[in-house]
Amino acid sequence: MTYRQDAIDALERAKIELASSEYHRLKYGVLELRFAIEMLSYDKLSWLSEKTDISEFKSWQPDKVVRLVDQFLPTSSINGTLTIHDSDKKEIFSGKTRALQLIDIKKNYHALGSFLHSLTIEKRETPDDEISSKINQKCKEIIPTIESILSCQVYGLRFGSDVEFDCHNLRCKKKIFTQIAPGNEATHIECLHCQTEYKLTPDGKHVNIDPKLFMRDCGAGECKGLLKFFTMDVGEKAVCSDCESEAIIIKTQLNTDFIDEKIIEKPEKNETILTVYLK
Repeated sequence: MTYRQDAIDALERAKIELASSEYHRLKYGVLELRFAIEMLSYDKLSWLSEKTDISEFKSWQPDKVVRLVDQFLPTSSINGTLTIHDSDKKEIFSGKTRALQLIDIKKNYHALGSFLHSLTIEKRETPDDEISSKINQKCKEIIPTIESILSCQVYGLRFGSDVEFDCHNLRCKKKIFTQIAPGNEATHIECLHCQTEYKLTPDGKHVNIDPKLFMRDCGAGECKGLLKFFTMDVGEKAVCSDCESEAIIIKTQLNTDFIDEKIIEKPEKNETILTVYLK
């Protein structure tokens, strides 16, 4: 069984429960729809698990999972059309792709959750059929979104340049995997295990990997070298660039200087047309 199949099964069970007008049955329908969204989010997480260790994140909520996957697989949330042409530029395939996006979770998953709480005093005074009608209406709005994701002709589309490297933090050294989407001038990611931040910049056939460092004067005797910390967590170590003395953070301070600029989030694109030509 795959997460995608689990989502399909949950959706079918939801439809059965929602066909009833009984309030207690509708709640089970709501629950199954939430299960379907959870399964779709964990299906996306499984794509990342093919490349890196995500064992620490298997209990995350869907919105956190999608944010995580989007950071490392930036094209995994693209909605659009994939068209493939042969060497004569004749179209041989065209299909829609519909991905689970963060906006789907914010709009639908959390809205469903509001129906699973005990009724407040105010709502207890509302007729049952009115509450049931409201639940049914919301679920009918959400079901087409889930169906479009599960039935799209191109499922699980993701593309870009693969980048793999070991974390530069000597206390971590875990494998980091990400993809750089075509056309991106720079990508910002964070190590899953130690939270060291990196700026990845394509340079021809290569990718420049620059960690964000926290700079401190060495202060060992008269040394004027620099200590470069990957994080400012207590216990973090660094070796001086000049005298090679090792330093450890025993107390954090607020006047930390960054070697790189702050990360600026870019707006998400809702629709993309991707065309592939086969040589």
